[in-house]
Formats: sequence, structure tokens, C-alpha cells
Amino acid sequence: MVFTYRPSCCFQGLLDIEEQCRGFLELAKSATALLVKSIFSDTAFVDLFSKLCCSDDWKQGTITASILATLGDYLADFKRMLEEAFFKRYAQQSTQCTASAVLSCSNNGL
Repeated sequence: MVFTYRPSCCFQGLLDIEEQCRGFLELAKSATALLVKSIFSDTAFVDLFSKLCCSDDWKQGTITASILATLGDYLADFKRMLEEAFFKRYAQQSTQCTASAVLSCSNNGL
């Protein structure tokens, strides 16, 4: 038996594809924002930023190395799990949050 797809008769008036796509995009935006928020809510990770610009570990590079290693691990994990477009969105948001955290700590350390 062969089924023929006839969108004009099956879903006409029942499903707005554009609205569904917008809803999916909003869901994806919220999900990637939640991923970034969860990373920057990790107290051990946030604690690393508090040591920037004001500790011996920072001067030796161990704090920066730990931050970069942690972010690298998250990036590698999420690259495997997310669609490319959503991974790019995650990477952009993660970069923005990292820059904000570094700037905030450096301003507090001055």
C-alpha cells in the first residue's frame, strides 16, 4: 500500500507551519540560554573567575588554564550533542558570558 502526502487536504487550517517553526526557534533559544546559565551557575566554575586578576594562581596561569579546560570540555560535549546551528548559538552565548565574567572580575580586581 502506498500513502500519498496531501498537505492541502490533511492539515489545511489546522497547522500553521510558520508559527510552529517560530515556536521551535524560541524553544531552541531558551534551551541554549539555559545550557549557558547552568554552566555559569556552577559555583566551582564561578569561583575560578573570582580569582582572576588577584591571586598567585592567576599570575601563574593555572586559573586561566582551568577556565579554558572547563569551557573546552563543555564545547566538545555540546558539539557532539547539538545541531550545528544550535551549537553556534550556544558557543556565541558562552563566549559572551565568559567575556562578561572576565570583565566583571577584572573591574572588581582593580
